[in-house]
Amino acid sequence: MRKTNSYQSAFIKIAFIVFCALLVLVYNSTRAASGRMFSKTHIIFRQMPNSDISMKVKASEAVQLQFYLFTSEGKLLKKIETAGSAISVIKNPGSGIYLYQCFENDHELKSGKLILKNNKLNYD
Repeated sequence: MRKTNSYQSAFIKIAFIVFCALLVLVYNSTRAASGRMFSKTHIIFRQMPNSDISMKVKASEAVQLQFYLFTSEGKLLKKIETAGSAISVIKNPGSGIYLYQCFENDHELKSGKLILKNNKLNYD
């Protein structure tokens, strides 16, 4: 009687694993069938002489992007809607640590940290 229960338990576990694997396959195939792959994105920041920062988003496709700049406390400082390779200017943000996110239609393409200290710009 015990062997039958252990076999049934093992069968149920294996059936569950196979079911989950099939769900993953179906999910991936429907996602691939949509034909929409998101572009590879790079963001380039440059410090300008007047303490402004120029920002250029390089995307592999010409798409409409949303760029958000936050303070380190999470307060929204700037929202920029831009085309894939347009240059935008962030007016005099001041020294500090900032967080940024770049989206295409609610899909996050890139996020990182922007540090302005002693007129030096660092970002990842």
